[in-house]
Amino acid sequence: MRQTRNVTSAEEAAQPAHAIQKPLACIAAMDVEASALRDAIQVSDEGRDGEMSYWLGRTKDGLPLAVVLSGIGPVNAGRATESVLDLIDPFAVVSFGVAGGLAPGFHFGEIALCETVRNEDGEAFASDPSMLEAAEAVLSNGASRWRRATSLTVDHVITTPADKARLHRETGAHVVEMESLAVTRAAAARGIPFVVLRSVSDLDETPLPDFSEFMEDYKVNADRLRAHLLDHPEDRSPLEHFLEVTRAAAADFSRILPGLALASSSRPGAGA
Repeated sequence: MRQTRNVTSAEEAAQPAHAIQKPLACIAAMDVEASALRDAIQVSDEGRDGEMSYWLGRTKDGLPLAVVLSGIGPVNAGRATESVLDLIDPFAVVSFGVAGGLAPGFHFGEIALCETVRNEDGEAFASDPSMLEAAEAVLSNGASRWRRATSLTVDHVITTPADKARLHRETGAHVVEMESLAVTRAAAARGIPFVVLRSVSDLDETPLPDFSEFMEDYKVNADRLRAHLLDHPEDRSPLEHFLEVTRAAAADFSRILPGLALASSSRPGAGA
């Protein structure tokens, strides 16, 4: 069921003119990825449509930005993007969050500025050149390590170094995640510019626990997770490290994405 809370006419009238431009929609899969950015904006409107939640507000520069929580996986991401494009009509879309490293040489927390997103079947979408340029300018003025890359979208967590090496060899992708192709496909179908930024949460040689043991319908099942950790206590430390680097990535994005809203606000189509 679709639920929204809209700003009042008095609230809207009190906003500066540039605050009612079209927003930049920033879409993440997990609350741990999105919460720091949500806390960094002044929220004026929020809503929900199925699994998708969004918060629309202003950055400290007064620019409109929407934080969108899609849920994990390509199906959820595609549905959420379609919904938010209808609800808030953004001028551009950012797919952001964490990703696993496929190519050697990445560091924990390094940002992959993705020129291209693809899947294993060869379907691919290229980030908008002007959005790439704006993101590059923001990243170059910050403290985060970053590089241009290609991302691979899959439908399950890649956990073994052998599978990571195989996917890098077969696809040429540098990082792997579970949503960005679905986000970019939906944006491209509407002619809406997009860019993808992913922070590396695990390296090419880093094994991960078998997430399928405690995930159900792309959600963590708390009872199954507790049972898994009782049976596999060695997985506690890798999961805690994953959460730690994800929270650090979220903090980075809470600084980077408001800067991207400012850097891209003068591009064609950003106005109301």
